[in-house]
Amino acid sequence: MWLSLLWQIPVGLAVLSFLVLIHEAGHFLMARREGVKVHTFSIGFGPRLIGFKPGETEYKFCAIPFGGYVAMAGENPDDLEGAKDPRAFDSVSIGARARIVAAGPIVNIVFAFLAIWIAGMVGVREPVQDVLVVAAVSDSGPAAKAGILPGDSLLAVDGRKMEREMAFLEHIALNKGRSVTVEIRRKGQDIKLAMTPETTPDPKIDLGWAGLWFGGKVTIHEIVPGGAAQASGLREGDTIVSFDGKPLSVAEDLPGLVNASAGKPMRVMVARPGARVELDVAARWNESEKRWMIGVRPAAVVPLHVRSYGPVEAAVRSFKECWKSATAIFRFMKAIFSGQLAAKNLAGPVGIVQMSGVAASAGWQALVDFMALVSINLGVMNFLPLVVTDGGRLVELAFEKVRGRRANRRFMEILTNVVMYAFLMLALYVTFHDILRVPMFLR
Repeated sequence: MWLSLLWQIPVGLAVLSFLVLIHEAGHFLMARREGVKVHTFSIGFGPRLIGFKPGETEYKFCAIPFGGYVAMAGENPDDLEGAKDPRAFDSVSIGARARIVAAGPIVNIVFAFLAIWIAGMVGVREPVQDVLVVAAVSDSGPAAKAGILPGDSLLAVDGRKMEREMAFLEHIALNKGRSVTVEIRRKGQDIKLAMTPETTPDPKIDLGWAGLWFGGKVTIHEIVPGGAAQASGLREGDTIVSFDGKPLSVAEDLPGLVNASAGKPMRVMVARPGARVELDVAARWNESEKRWMIGVRPAAVVPLHVRSYGPVEAAVRSFKECWKSATAIFRFMKAIFSGQLAAKNLAGPVGIVQMSGVAASAGWQALVDFMALVSINLGVMNFLPLVVTDGGRLVELAFEKVRGRRANRRFMEILTNVVMYAFLMLALYVTFHDILRVPMFLR
């Protein structure tokens, strides 16, 4: 645990610092383009660790890498000397100031799109099946209480078609304690069931939980030529959903189930791209191994294949993924403000650092996906019309354009301080729960 944390923390800090860097670089480069003087380009806050000043701008990296800023001449009301500079922020047009303010979050959103787009063209691992097949159900969970069984195909929830596991998990997470209508297919018959998601068993998370797991834990990695599996029609890459009526989620369980059959025909349900297939397999006695075998080598992995998209297809895929991430923010915010979701489920900088390290350990695709998710969150959140965000500054500039004069400085200072303190309290609350989720602090 300690070794993984020692590796995850620097990786997580590097990810967060990079996303802050490109955000602030957007402000900085646009300010330079519009002819505004920049005093400081900082990654992080607090005491300076390293820095240099090759010209009029000081570039520095500070001790607290959870954020950053670009300080422009005349931007701060206390910078009376800078306000007199002909290249001060307030000296340029409203349009120029708006472009400088918007450049930061735009860069974050563009980065997210480009990262997913390029990854799609390079090749991404995706599930081979487009149907969600229930592999296992918790005995006392909501799914079992609703009557959902292993082997059922999940079609829709509350009328929304479910083709990906994440869509299902998000819907369930946001509907804790509320009855949802689950549409399943069982033996060719479509059935609608009512299910009420409960709080997840994990005490660190307060989200809705269904208590079911989908197929995709065990795949057939290799088939022995001339064996029982090949004769039955099983193929390499098939996902074993259930074996003789029993859900299979651990590859090591397969030899025991096969041997226990003693050569009797067994019904095996597998998932393939776009289909679910049931086959009968009869194990054969292997004299050298002294046990019954069907001639397969299973792999305990999610059934994925590498798919490379063309430029246009990759762009469409990236747009869809970015849109889902951007809109998910508002769905979760609505749930939090309505009291349906606890604020402790939010993640702050500490949580982002830890999750970045975990994503990196899962491979480059997981890391790219997570960076894109966080980046688009930064972009969208910064466009919200709050006093302390870039969106709030854009609203202020819009009022200035309509009214023909700047907003009252003193009023804006008071309003900013009030909102800053509110956000500080929220940040402390979120960080507290972030720390509780870090393994070294758990008991």
